[in-house]
Amino acid sequence: MILLTRFFDDSNIKLNGDKAFSTHNKCLDATEFMMSYWMLTENEQKQFLENVNDLNIIEIFYKVEEFGDEDEVECLPVAMKPERLSMAHYDIKFDKTSKRITNIINRKYGAIIFKQTKIDSDVNFMFGSQQMTIYTSEHQQNIINIVHIQLDDMGDTVSIKAEYMQEGTDVGDYTKDSKEKDAAGQILRYLILIKEDKIFKVMYNTGDAFMEVKFIELRFKLDQYVTVSTGGNKFEYGKIT
Repeated sequence: MILLTRFFDDSNIKLNGDKAFSTHNKCLDATEFMMSYWMLTENEQKQFLENVNDLNIIEIFYKVEEFGDEDEVECLPVAMKPERLSMAHYDIKFDKTSKRITNIINRKYGAIIFKQTKIDSDVNFMFGSQQMTIYTSEHQQNIINIVHIQLDDMGDTVSIKAEYMQEGTDVGDYTKDSKEKDAAGQILRYLILIKEDKIFKVMYNTGDAFMEVKFIELRFKLDQYVTVSTGGNKFEYGKIT
């Protein structure tokens, strides 16, 4: 007897264990089993399971649209991770009262395991975009200067805060307040955390949670002449002092 303890769909996304077991639990003869399943050694199995944690769980980002005189609400999926997946293969079950997703179902294999993040209606972050590029220079000892930032965002304006991490603190200490505003009264969306004289993390405030943003830091040297080009734009800063 072989007990199946973990199930995946054809995109290597984890299926809901209880529901998958009841759906796919069946008796197979040896020939059918060998044709339908992989056999892994103990070491291969260990390596496989180490690689199927967050990479094999769908994370869905969605907005809640309210409309009509009767306070009707609708779930509007914005993005899904891993980015290689297509929403067309999945059905989303949404509870209008709690405004939360209750289930995501692969149309062929059944319910899957997922994480969800509800984002504010005015969030303009471009999910699936390329990494943010941050150009910095050393201003003084233990102080860096952010010279220029390149990012993909559909908003007319972008609110960014840079903060030096204090000794003994972690990222969670700086991502507690999702309602913090800038001087113009906008919700702060991008948080740049600096640690040990370099950019440590970039976090994005969705309104429901903070998520990590991919970035690359390019450091200019003092007395270096700087020109930054992107697409049809060219930015000339002259000499870094």
